[in-house]
Amino acid sequence: MSHIDRLSSCVPKLGTQEALNLEKAMLENVVSGDTNAALSFWCAERSIVVPKRMQAIDAFDDATSKSNQDGWPVFIRNTGGDATPQGEGILNISYAYAVPPKHKPSIEEAYNELCHPISEFLLTLNAKPECLFVPGSFCDGKYNVGVAGKKIAGTAQRWGMRKDKEKTVVLFAHALILVGADITSGTSAINRLYQYCGRKDRVTPSAHTNISDLVPTTNEKQLINKLAAFLQVRYTKLLHKRLADLSPPTTTL
Repeated sequence: MSHIDRLSSCVPKLGTQEALNLEKAMLENVVSGDTNAALSFWCAERSIVVPKRMQAIDAFDDATSKSNQDGWPVFIRNTGGDATPQGEGILNISYAYAVPPKHKPSIEEAYNELCHPISEFLLTLNAKPECLFVPGSFCDGKYNVGVAGKKIAGTAQRWGMRKDKEKTVVLFAHALILVGADITSGTSAINRLYQYCGRKDRVTPSAHTNISDLVPTTNEKQLINKLAAFLQVRYTKLLHKRLADLSPPTTTL
């Protein structure tokens, strides 16, 4: 069996914990073999999402309480990385697929699969996208998608394995895209959380930019839906390709 969520005319807005629970369930369904692939698009409420390791900080509970009082509730995810903002103008894409060990992509290849469609969309706006580290950006990494040295999208991946004789590999991938976000408020909220936690590092608003900055006359919601529709086609093709590697053949999507 295989499954890809069909995108409605409007990207759904979810509670942050609801979104994280759905991502977890999506990965578990692919790992268990209930489905071979899944894809979803969503926006979340204003919040900060942090990796589980931050719970080890002595001041974490007090810091999250203060962040809540600031209007930025904190939620925990199972993957690595660092604190990221959620809220209006931010599009999230999550997908997972199963693949035989002999067809397992490298980490670099898997990131390129995730980043390339985002870069393709930016090219349609006459931008010059690149994958790069962006010092001062939240949750910085080698596979940020950016324009002119500024971060537009952050990406992450996580690997699992089925308990079957083939040792089928499962990839979970996620991208967070700044479309029309309040970057100043989001980065300030992360910096306050870091301060509350006793961390000295800070993120910089100027290290980021929105896709809407490339097309300032475009309505933000229309732009999010246009981007999601574009990426739906590209990632569906990717998942079809990956499902074709499974043996025996899977159910047609």
